[in-house]
Amino acid sequence: MEVSVQVTEGGIASLWSVWSWVTELLLFGVVPLVILVLNVLVINETRRLSDDERRLHASIQMTTSRRLESRHQRHGSNNSTQAATATTADERLLTAVNLFYSFVELESLHFNK
Repeated sequence: MEVSVQVTEGGIASLWSVWSWVTELLLFGVVPLVILVLNVLVINETRRLSDDERRLHASIQMTTSRRLESRHQRHGSNNSTQAATATTADERLLTAVNLFYSFVELESLHFNK
């Protein structure tokens, strides 16, 4: 490829030189910086979502344990086998309900932000 003389006139201030510097700075300077910034933003968002999920999980665990404690206090444990079976069924039901609400809560957090 041959560049015309008019384009290269002026040395460093020529159109060819300026065009080369600008395009190289964009390709090898700006684009990698933009990618770096986007990666940092993705990492921060991932950390935020992870923290939200941890807090939500802790809240669910606390709520479940409180519900089970109150249920144990109300029903007592006269028959230990029957109480254990009821507790296991109650725990399964509460776990299923809490998982459902967890997914609903995570979905609402995801779409609201």
